[in-house]
Amino acid sequence: MSHGHETTEDFLDDFALEVRKIETEADKIITDAETNKEESISNARSDAAALIKKKQEELEKKRNEKISANRKKTDAEKESKKKEEMKNIKSLEDKFTKNLPKAVDYVLDELDRIIQER
Repeated sequence: MSHGHETTEDFLDDFALEVRKIETEADKIITDAETNKEESISNARSDAAALIKKKQEELEKKRNEKISANRKKTDAEKESKKKEEMKNIKSLEDKFTKNLPKAVDYVLDELDRIIQER
């Protein structure tokens, strides 16, 4: 083998070595890409699950706020009706109390009249 001159065999050996290096690098690039792909898919799934959970929590919060608002409105309506009914009852009681002496007098007068007629 002479110095400075590469034989065809040396050239082929070097070429084969370079091809093996390129194949090794290509395999590594493919492996890394597959790993990154799996990692990206996993991250996307995780992000999607987190987004779904967040949206569900927001919807639940809005639903609870709506229920609470409706409950307050219903309670206020019930309280208003209750006050109105109490007012009506008080009015009837006042009328009854106001007219009671007249009614008692009327009943006593009628009893007196019936007794007098006998």
